Amino acid sequence: MATAAVGIPETEKFSPIEQTAYRALRRFDANIKSEDQIRFYDIIEHYGQGTLVLAEFRDTNDPQDPFTHEFQVLVVNGRSYVFNDWHAAIREGGRRASLISQLTAAEAFTAILTILLLGAFVAFAWQHIETQRTTAAQILGAAVTTIIGFWFGRQTR
Repeated sequence: MATAAVGIPETEKFSPIEQTAYRALRRFDANIKSEDQIRFYDIIEHYGQGTLVLAEFRDTNDPQDPFTHEFQVLVVNGRSYVFNDWHAAIREGGRRASLISQLTAAEAFTAILTILLLGAFVAFAWQHIETQRTTAAQILGAAVTTIIGFWFGRQTR
């Protein structure tokens, strides 16, 4: 069994997002001693700015505790936030991302890059429109083909 950077063992029983949530739960509640005490029953992707992992915990260390405790773990960019109150998890998930984080997101960045690339090709074609060797249609055709190839290539992941 591998050991995570924070000293909490990783397990093959959980997916990577569940392992991140498991490590956060172990830091949050000292009664969590093994992965057998935790059951992840749902993963909600694209929840707010991250992924919400819903977990149940049964304290097998305390036989007098008949209850199952529920936790919500919000995983955002590898960081985990543990909630034991639905209201707090819903409030945190409803927050809008900052403008900087929206602009640096992969989808927004590639869209901005595509627009800049298309603008550069149009400016290049405009400057060389009267040249005998290349026509604007050839330059713009190459630019549009490059951009379409980029977007189709990106969709194959």
